[in-house]
Amino acid sequence: MLLSVLLASPVAALLGALGALTAALTGLLLGLNSWEEVISGAYGFNAVLAAIALGGIFFAPTRRSVPIAIAGAALTIPLERILLAPLTRVGLPLSSLPFVLATWLMLVMVRRRLPALVPVALHAILTPEEHRRRFRVARRLLADFRHRLHHAASPGTGPGPSLASFMQPALVAKWLELFRQLDLDSSGCLSLKELRRALAGDCAQQSPAEVRALLDRVLRHMDLNRDGRLDAAEFVEMVLRLQRLSQGHERLLTYLLPVDANADGHLDRAELQRLLRSVGARPLQPEEEVRIFGPQQRPLTWGEFVDLLLLS
Repeated sequence: MLLSVLLASPVAALLGALGALTAALTGLLLGLNSWEEVISGAYGFNAVLAAIALGGIFFAPTRRSVPIAIAGAALTIPLERILLAPLTRVGLPLSSLPFVLATWLMLVMVRRRLPALVPVALHAILTPEEHRRRFRVARRLLADFRHRLHHAASPGTGPGPSLASFMQPALVAKWLELFRQLDLDSSGCLSLKELRRALAGDCAQQSPAEVRALLDRVLRHMDLNRDGRLDAAEFVEMVLRLQRLSQGHERLLTYLLPVDANADGHLDRAELQRLLRSVGARPLQPEEEVRIFGPQQRPLTWGEFVDLLLLS
């Protein structure tokens, strides 16, 4: 069975092998299985399914979900022994019932005791590999956001390292060339007029007041050193942020959906704290919460949160 799983998903096969090993050791330690039963694999079927489901299907494969998968696989062994006799008396097969019960019990436990372990949205379940990619995209973007927020809320710390310092020189040169094309007067900074020209397509349907408000907002967030000017380094930094966010936008939103526990389409303070904990980021400090949600702690729409990831 694991060989066929390996062809479809190496991660699932690895989790299944871990589940089978856990089942064998659990049965021997509890004295429930003999060596012959362990070798035959008769009591590893449900453990394999539970390990795959908990470690890579309902949760992304991470250092938090793998122990849950091991615990779920171990739980199937005593459940098999408890259920086998009564089911046999009424003429029913054991089948995958221990897997279903063990997985359900672990999901309930995780929801109550480990809220930082974010499940995969049911409508978006694919392979463990894809779930892992979503987690890594969310972790990278949220770590960048958390780092920038810390520097912004801490006077005297500076803006922190730029994305450009980690990118290939050719890519940075490409965006610098775009900046030079937009900088019509070769002043080394973009003016409101030049920025309006760059955004002409996006602003065509908006009133002059709306365009002015949009430009002021864009300039305010792109001006990283708060000197009132948008220079080449700030322009390149914002373009690189936008590029990184656009590349992982769909995976990020898919990862975020289960965090919205009340399904109201907004992200409140508690949900954002849970989201940060899920990727191992530091919790928000009170002054940082005010910076994000305002004094009234107003929840953010998903669009506003994505803007924060880009413009904070």
